[in-house]
Amino acid sequence: MALANMGAALSELGQKDKAVKVYQESAAIFKELGESELRADVMRSLSILKVKQGEFTDAVMDMQDGLADVKKPTLKQRILKKLLFTRLWK
Repeated sequence: MALANMGAALSELGQKDKAVKVYQESAAIFKELGESELRADVMRSLSILKVKQGEFTDAVMDMQDGLADVKKPTLKQRILKKLLFTRLWK
């Protein structure tokens, strides 16, 4: 959790590249520990940061990755999952 908080602080200080690395490290630790809810929160923060950097495709992929393992998604998470995992082509 401390790494995720550090990522948020780095992002606010304008150190976006460092923030991305710290968020990714935090997400990897949460995945290893089986903390899917906390990992989803970190991946959401990472996704928002990537949107701000103009990396829209990466942002969507990070959000999908974060939501994929959530066992009991909230209503907001269910809506996001539905939107993000819907194929827009045939």
